[in-house]
Amino acid sequence: MRKHYFFLGLIFLFNLLNANFIDIDLDGVEDSKDLCPNSKITDIVDKNGCVIETLNFKEKPHIDILLGYSIKEYSNYTSKYANLYFTYSYKDYAFNLYLTDDKDNDIETSISYKLSRDNIISTFTSGLYIPTTSDNRVDYFTRLNMTYLNSISTIFLDLEYDFMQDINSKNGYIISFGVGKNLTNNIYSSISYRYISSIYQDSSNEKYLSFTFNYNIDSNWYISSSLDIGLNSSSIKRAVDFNIGYSY
Repeated sequence: MRKHYFFLGLIFLFNLLNANFIDIDLDGVEDSKDLCPNSKITDIVDKNGCVIETLNFKEKPHIDILLGYSIKEYSNYTSKYANLYFTYSYKDYAFNLYLTDDKDNDIETSISYKLSRDNIISTFTSGLYIPTTSDNRVDYFTRLNMTYLNSISTIFLDLEYDFMQDINSKNGYIISFGVGKNLTNNIYSSISYRYISSIYQDSSNEKYLSFTFNYNIDSNWYISSSLDIGLNSSSIKRAVDFNIGYSY
């Protein structure tokens, strides 16, 4: 930013010293040769004075709102409930909130930090499971997501560790890894394997094969869906999620 203003100052000084060189918009291109004479002070221009890039010194916050509906099919019953995801992002940080009307699930709130280096994006998240019933305690979790991007596909790894405070539960962890691909400019799909260690003393671990599908309707609206298929008897048989989101 300082270099940009220093360059503009040199142009202004040159205009004062050389009356034959007139540059009203201070872009470094003489008015008689300037094809775009009204460029802004924050614009980077080409040799004709036309905008190549506009510098943005004030990064705006980003908000995502996702409304979803879930269906979980167990061995002896089916559960259906609505979900609401809210994310407020600014620069590399994000505040996340997850609400559901499923009485068995807690309110989830967390803070994330994203670190990008070369083709790898790492996201670190820490948060709370806030109980909706008085007989449970607040639990804690930490997550790490790593995604490798290339021109053909994405490879991702998700790690989570849960610190459970309830008397009848124990600490647990989740490992998930998979691959994804942009099928078109607007469509992304992925397949992954997920292993969940049980947080309950008398329950077995769960294994899933997961499929996701995302479609960008336009620059703001998008649709996402997922299908989880249980791979062992202790897992949910099938779980389907359908969401519609708005991003701005």
